[in-house]
Amino acid sequence: MAYELASAKRILFQSQRMLSPVVRMAMLSVGLGIAVMFLAVVIVDGFKNQITNKITGFSGHVLLSTFTSNQSFESAPMDAGKLNIAAIQKTEHVTSIQPFATKACILKTKNQMQGIVLKGVDADYHWHYLKQQIVKGTIPAFTPGQASTDIIISSTVAKLLQLDTGKNVFSFFIDGNMQRIKKCKVVGIYDTGFEEVDKTFVICDLNLIRQLNHWKNQEIGGYEIMLDDYKNLETTTNDIYNISGADFNTKTIDEAYPQIVSWLNLIDTNVYIIIGLMCVVACINMISALLIIILDQTKTIGLYKALGATDKSIRKIFLIVAAYLLFYGLLIGNALGFALAIGQYYFKWFALDKATYYLDAVPVSFNWLQLVCLNLATALICFVFLLLPSKLISKLMPVKAIKFV
Repeated sequence: MAYELASAKRILFQSQRMLSPVVRMAMLSVGLGIAVMFLAVVIVDGFKNQITNKITGFSGHVLLSTFTSNQSFESAPMDAGKLNIAAIQKTEHVTSIQPFATKACILKTKNQMQGIVLKGVDADYHWHYLKQQIVKGTIPAFTPGQASTDIIISSTVAKLLQLDTGKNVFSFFIDGNMQRIKKCKVVGIYDTGFEEVDKTFVICDLNLIRQLNHWKNQEIGGYEIMLDDYKNLETTTNDIYNISGADFNTKTIDEAYPQIVSWLNLIDTNVYIIIGLMCVVACINMISALLIIILDQTKTIGLYKALGATDKSIRKIFLIVAAYLLFYGLLIGNALGFALAIGQYYFKWFALDKATYYLDAVPVSFNWLQLVCLNLATALICFVFLLLPSKLISKLMPVKAIKFV
């Protein structure tokens, strides 16, 4: 093994410190392929994580409500006392459960009007996400037992109605055959980046919807249930369904926003294609580089054979060379990909159209296990393909190889 390693070093280095041009080009080409794959994985993970967090932050992972044939935005009343909330809270992966209700209405200013949906929440609502999305103002101050008329509107609705924080707006509701009017005060403006959400929902006090619908204090429209991880959605939803029973409708966030889920799945498909193509390119580059090195060292191979070296031993020399190229190619690619990803994370070099992509900059998220698996799989595939050009060594005859020009 000692002479194979020494011979591999002689092939790799033209002098004691300088890599041969062929070796440098091979490492750079593999590195660029790995960098592209690295960036594809972290960007797609970033998209999936941030968009999922946006959806679940506003609507929860699981929606629990009563069964109704009503397809409107009007919540059917649900008696919270008939549901075993304590058992759901103790369910594995459940982090919080919050009551809510929705009611359709029209907001009207002096010159404009807009149909929206009031989403009623209480003081214990998971405000962490919404606070991050508020671009102006603050959250409403709710008083237990009283129906606050403070509301939070989206920046989209604020532009359409030319509203600002501190302004009043009239809301119109249908109550049976009658029309009811409430004067509400805008205390905050939010912006999630989701047009479907921003054009539709206005946040208000749950007691206000109870008052408008003539509900009792224990009646709500449903529950939003937050989980510790989106990956646990399916199993936890089944557990919640088993606890709540068939009298209640259990809907996942995937079912509530199927178009977003389909879009994310399409991105996944694109990434698999990119990774596949980059693997093919990396393999071709490595094979080409090794073939060039073998051809460049034909006389040396002939000399080794004339001195009694076996084909297996000579192949081992070139596989050591290939392993060196692959290892440092992976190192260069990961370093380059990581540097670009970190730069994008902190400096937002590459912007996006928020109306199209729901985000204002290309997101990145590091799933280290996935990245390690990507590197191992790439290394294994490339090394297996490198066995093919190394078989060329057995075809070389010592006399012809020594005379090779």
